Amino acid sequence: MISSPAAENESRRIQRMSLTLPIRVESHVNENAVWNEVTRLNDVTAFGAGFNLSRPVKRGRLIQMMIPMPRKLRSYDFTEAQYKVWGLVRSCITKSNGNAPDSYSVGTAFIGKNPPKNYYNDPAMLFDISHRSDGTMWQVINA
Repeated sequence: MISSPAAENESRRIQRMSLTLPIRVESHVNENAVWNEVTRLNDVTAFGAGFNLSRPVKRGRLIQMMIPMPRKLRSYDFTEAQYKVWGLVRSCITKSNGNAPDSYSVGTAFIGKNPPKNYYNDPAMLFDISHRSDGTMWQVINA
């Protein structure tokens, strides 16, 4: 669950822009348990976002996000007030806050408007990214 921020920055081809918009994050722990949290973006691109949460999230977990995202950063739903996008957790780093409870810096890759079809069979399933051999965009696979 813990990864190095330096390693994450080195692998990022597109630099994220600082944008502190509100974001609602929802995740299924299992078929019956769902949690959600409202927080603020730290940074974003058209391909992913970073934000802090009050709980850890496993790398590979799918989460749904609702963001009042600028239209120029969207891939669809250009006329909607809220951009509903699924994301794959790529990193979750513990941020110690002294005497306050820890928070977690989360980095996600946007995967689109809908989760993979097999997600609904097991919402707690973990996923990963696989690069396509034809050089086009990556795809989401079972971890």
